[in-house]
Amino acid sequence: MEFLSELETIEKSLFHGINRKDTFLSKLNEITVHMTNLQIEDQEYLKLMQLYYYKYEMEDNLPGKRYCLIRMHQIHSYQKKKTLQVRFPKLHFTDQTEETLKDFLLDHENLYLDLVVQFIKELL
Repeated sequence: MEFLSELETIEKSLFHGINRKDTFLSKLNEITVHMTNLQIEDQEYLKLMQLYYYKYEMEDNLPGKRYCLIRMHQIHSYQKKKTLQVRFPKLHFTDQTEETLKDFLLDHENLYLDLVVQFIKELL
């Protein structure tokens, strides 16, 4: 997991007030560019989506936040479904999710469930 510690450092600096918003966004963009087109671990991708969720939260971008939550839940569920993992050839899937990411998903479960309900209503 080449990028996970750097992603966690970016997250810690955000919550400990070490970096201003523009510095956070710059570091997030920089690491995203480095990760592009590389094979990465699912944990790294989940952490990246979590950081983008925070970015979109700062920008009051609800569609962006929704996208991140949906993608995180999708990747988390694919960890247990080997046949679906081929949809993400650049991700190396593991059988576990870090506790902090599980906590994040649980903390934002209501927004995710609202999305699911909204989607079902649109289908009916």
